Amino acid sequence: MIEDLIKARKEKCIDALKQNHPELLRDGKFNKYKIEDFHINNAPNIALEAVAWDYFENERYWDGHNYVCKLLERNNEYFPEDDLKQITKLIIAQIMKGKMISLGIPLYSDTWRLFHQEPEVSSISSLFNSEAKPKISPLEKYVTEEDRAKAVNTGFWHTMNLMCSKKQAHWAVKEFLKIMDYNDFFGAFDYKKGAEESEKLSDNFDLHDDFNDWFTYMRWYLVQEYYVWAKFGREKAEEINSKLAAPLLEHLYYRRRRN
Repeated sequence: MIEDLIKARKEKCIDALKQNHPELLRDGKFNKYKIEDFHINNAPNIALEAVAWDYFENERYWDGHNYVCKLLERNNEYFPEDDLKQITKLIIAQIMKGKMISLGIPLYSDTWRLFHQEPEVSSISSLFNSEAKPKISPLEKYVTEEDRAKAVNTGFWHTMNLMCSKKQAHWAVKEFLKIMDYNDFFGAFDYKKGAEESEKLSDNFDLHDDFNDWFTYMRWYLVQEYYVWAKFGREKAEEINSKLAAPLLEHLYYRRRRN
């Protein structure tokens, strides 16, 4: 069990801190904030590892990942490969669950974005450095195509359905756009499953006002439409495809009127 791994490794780190670095404890007990208040570059590896496991235990995978990367920057052999595979598996599971995401919507796109961060276009450094490179996580190689495909398909339909919710639509569309922006979106998408999910989609489905990637949506719809026709009879297929096409047709109509 991944939870057992977290607990065991965290306890091992805390025992080492008690024995070798009691000054990093607070009243003799582990407290990650005490360690983070310490100048992080001077903190021993075992302290950083303890903080990493604590974040994972609390399902804050992004912070845990950050500390794992810090340790690997210091020593790229700090963790054995089996540990790195387990940690990546743990991060992917927490991404899909999204328990501690304040928006209440898992950030499915973190399955690729967390491990491959493109330089910010608006950053000052990028304005003067045309060769700014993406920040690649040392864990990226352990993320599988199956992991990414699952995130694409689960996230696509979850966020698409949430766009029917007034409370979460604004945040759902942001994640929906990130999923459609995945560089292998069309290769990862399961259109057969999509036909089934299309049938379940609310009759009042609409894309949020903030949605702006109509070209990708149109490309997706033209393929998904075929799979809907292949799965359902004519009357049912027309009903489903009309529902999927409605936001696109509305957009094209108003765009034409504006022009």
